[in-house]
Amino acid sequence: MTLEDKLSEVGRHFKTLGATSYDGISLLAEAPTSVIQLRKIIEAGNFGLVVIDTMILGVRGLTDLNDYLQVSQSIAPYVQLARETNSHILMIHHLSKRERGGGDQILGSTALFGSVDSVLLLDRQKQQRIFSTIMRYGKDLPQSVIMMTDNGLIQIVDTCDSQNLIGTQILNCLDTALEPITEKQIDLQVYGRTSEKRKQLRLLLTKGEIVRLGKGTKSNEYRYSRSRPY
Repeated sequence: MTLEDKLSEVGRHFKTLGATSYDGISLLAEAPTSVIQLRKIIEAGNFGLVVIDTMILGVRGLTDLNDYLQVSQSIAPYVQLARETNSHILMIHHLSKRERGGGDQILGSTALFGSVDSVLLLDRQKQQRIFSTIMRYGKDLPQSVIMMTDNGLIQIVDTCDSQNLIGTQILNCLDTALEPITEKQIDLQVYGRTSEKRKQLRLLLTKGEIVRLGKGTKSNEYRYSRSRPY
């Protein structure tokens, strides 16, 4: 269900990925009027995957994302439908703009996180996208940096734990900087919680992998650069 983008644009993306008319992909520009109608569509097409993009436009009865009871009652029929039809229902939703961690990043009530079997998180930063999961069943996938190739395919370019990932991002950021940069400039280019960024900066300083200039005051902020051998 492509409820925000044009059908023609979504169809173009599928063609870029190599999809054809024989792949059994159906696009809907309008959400079914009820869960009963969605069931009929799933059963008629024997669909194993249903993507609702976006959840707030596709889930009937959901008008207030912050209302715990309403969110729970609105999502529950879709969870039941997925189990009864042996299909996977994937709902696209937005993250909060505030810096949070884990399931707290999801915009709206905590009922959203509690209602589903798995959460796939994609955080978009200026230079890269970070993919991670929170699984109710089984193990979480490793946190990964991903990119899109020229032909529209998704590729994992780095996989590591969150702290090592932040450290790697900081080093990459300083490698491309033409001059020493401030912590605020690093924050704009590096994904992660501010506390972890500061921890990694201190660790990299201790290891001697970066150098710090300045006094840490408003008039003379700390500035960082890569330490280079002479």
